[in-house]
Amino acid sequence: MINLRRWKELGIFFEEHAELNSFIYGAADDDIIAKVEKLKQNEYPVLIGILPSILGTGTNFDIMGHESPLFYYVMVPYTNMSEEQMDEAWENTLTKVKAIEEQIKLFSYDKNYREFYLVKPETIHIDPEFAMWGLMGWSIGFEIEHAY
Repeated sequence: MINLRRWKELGIFFEEHAELNSFIYGAADDDIIAKVEKLKQNEYPVLIGILPSILGTGTNFDIMGHESPLFYYVMVPYTNMSEEQMDEAWENTLTKVKAIEEQIKLFSYDKNYREFYLVKPETIHIDPEFAMWGLMGWSIGFEIEHAY
C-alpha cells in the first residue's frame, strides 16, 4: 500500500523527469480548483495528482493484498487559445505524459522505485482531458499492486 509521503515523492519525481513546471494534488474537484486558481502562468504545464484509493484484493484475509489506482494529469489553461495554440498544447502535454510512462518503464527495476515494478502494465491508459478544472491536457492512469 502506498503512503502519502511516498506518493508525493513520486509526483515530484514525475514533475522533474517530465520537465513540468509544478505539481499539485488533491482529493476532490474543489480542492484541485482552489489550487489551480493560485497558479501563475509560468507554473504550467502543471502535474496534478489525485490522491489514490486503496482497494483490497484477494479472495480471503489469508491472501489479502492491496492495489492502488494512480491518476496524474498534465494540464494547461485553454482559454483564449487559437486552434493552432490548442494543437500545440495537446502535443506538448501528451509528450509530457509519455515521458511519465517512460519513467515508469525505465525505473521499474530500480530498487529506489519498487512501486514501478508493481505497476500492472495492462492498466496503463492515457486519455485526453478537456475543460477539467478549467484546463486541458492528458491524464495517465495505472494501478500498482501490493501483496502481503
